[in-house]
Amino acid sequence: MTLYVSNGDMAEVMGVDAPSFSKFLRVAGRPQAPTESVRSRRSAWQERGYPIDAAVAFLYRHSRHFGALHETKLRELARPAAREVV
Repeated sequence: MTLYVSNGDMAEVMGVDAPSFSKFLRVAGRPQAPTESVRSRRSAWQERGYPIDAAVAFLYRHSRHFGALHETKLRELARPAAREVV
């Protein structure tokens, strides 16, 4: 089963707010992987998520501040796709 993380999860782990992380994504691009719908950790809504391995590789490639501790925290936040939960 593949686990996914959202942009909000990545922003939280990097220690920035969501709008700042969105600006970073405009400059760096987005992870080149298909997205899935995942249940939000903050509400009953669903949000788009990237496969955890693609998100980790993207952040290692594009951020000097992303390290092993950040990777561990991001992997803890990962969750399955909404359609796999049902």
